[in-house]
Parts: sequence; structure tokens; C-alpha cells
Amino acid sequence: MKKYALMLNARNKAKHVGAAVKSMFMQVGPPIELLLSDSGSTDGTKEILDELARTYAGPHKVRRLNCPCADSPGMPGLNAHINWCMTQTEADVVMQLSADDYDLAQRSQLTIQAFESFAPSMVLNGMYYVTEDMKYLGETPFPEADGWCKAADIYPKYIGGSTSQAWTHEFFDKVGGLEGVGSPDVVLPFLACLAGGTYFVHARCHAYRKCIGPQNTGLEGVWSSYPEGSPARLQIEELMHFQVMAGHYSVLGKLECLELPGDILADASHALAQAILDRSASWINTRQ
Repeated sequence: MKKYALMLNARNKAKHVGAAVKSMFMQVGPPIELLLSDSGSTDGTKEILDELARTYAGPHKVRRLNCPCADSPGMPGLNAHINWCMTQTEADVVMQLSADDYDLAQRSQLTIQAFESFAPSMVLNGMYYVTEDMKYLGETPFPEADGWCKAADIYPKYIGGSTSQAWTHEFFDKVGGLEGVGSPDVVLPFLACLAGGTYFVHARCHAYRKCIGPQNTGLEGVWSSYPEGSPARLQIEELMHFQVMAGHYSVLGKLECLELPGDILADASHALAQAILDRSASWINTRQ
């Protein structure tokens, strides 16, 4: 069996990081490596991670990490944090968890089963959307059953952004990791479809907290914190479109890493071009 790790990336998430880590501790199935990594927190997050790592006595192997890439906030900082963590583990497969989210106990088990059965580059899990105090808001709308994802569906149906992600170390290294402001949701699932494939597990294995506030890493949470029609809200909306476009541009630069056959590259380029055009239209409308 492959070696597996569940990686938590934290920065100033003292309010929720304890629940996130405890959800990692509750994972059923084979023992895995749990990476508790902080990147320059100043609000007590590090101390919470230290204490939870010190007192854990379960079947999994816990490692407490402090990322030296603590200068950049927001998405560039998260990407640098993930890249660094990937250099700190020998796991063949890494499952990622943000410090204000929550994994259901079956996530690692179902993810491992999918990797062992189908050997994809990435496994996506269905998830619940919840409020900050864990009240139900919705769940992954598509796909509707287990199976392989098509690259042409990733962007139109928001598959990457409505799922939790796990990827192979081999795939992550091959595409050169993450960079700039392009989010993992935009960059990795599409590329994985073109590499060894992206497999979707329909079971809801993850809870995505919709945390609203100007300090949130995800711009959707920042956008929601401003009243509708306010200049600040429109500015953040424009930044959201820029961030997605930056992700598409990153994907475009990484396509050559995959050394795709001509027909597959043509189909991928068509799907990416359509996504770029759609996002450009949204950006223009917001700007106007």
C-alpha cells in the first residue's frame, strides 16, 4: 500500500484549528501521517497545535511543523506553505485540510480506497458547506456519483472548488507545485485530469466552513463581509476574477510539464480557453 499523509495548513486560525485537528485525529482506516503545520501565526494557533500534538495518543503518526515561508499573506502564502510541506513528507499521497475546515472521520479511508483501486493523480471528495458554527448550507452539486472527472467539466461545473483534494506526490512535483495567487482549486484538479486522472468520491467527507471576514484567506469570505453594492465589495469581486484568471494562466504554463499527446492537448486547450473567456467576461462586467 502507498504511504499517506493528511496535511493541515494553518495561519492565524486559533478559533477553528482545534476542531480541524481533532477531525484529523478521528480518521478511521489505516494509520497515516498527520502533518500539523503553521506558517507564522501570532494569535495562539501555534500553541494550540503544540498542545494537541503533545497529548495525542492514537494510531496515527503526528508531526508538528513550522513553515519558514511566513512573509506572504493570503493565497500566495498558502501556496508557499503547501509547497514547503510537500518537501517535508515522504508520503506518496497527501490529503490537504485548511485550518478552518473539518474532515469527517471516513475521509482518509475512502480516499485511500480510491487511490489503491484506481491509481489516479488526484482524488476529490464531496463536501458539505456549513456556516462558521457548523450549520448546514449545502453540498457538492456535481458530480452525482463516484467516477472519473472530465477536464471539460472541471471549470464549468466548479468541481475543484466544491470538493476536498488529495494528490500524489509524483503529480505535484511533475507540475511544479503551486505559485502566485492561483488557488489549488483552480490549478490542480484540471491538470490532474490530464495526468493520471482525477477520481471523484461522491460520499461527503469534508465540511467547508464559510468564514466571513476581511482577514480570510479565501476572497469569497472577504467579499461576503462587505455590504452589497459597496465599492469595497466590487473591488474584492474584481480581485476574485483576477485570482481565478491567474490560476488559469498558471495552468497554461504548466501544461507543457505533462507532455501531452497532440489530440489531448488540443482538447485541454479548448476547455481552458473557454474557461478563460468566461472568466474574462465576468471580470469585464464587474469592472464596467
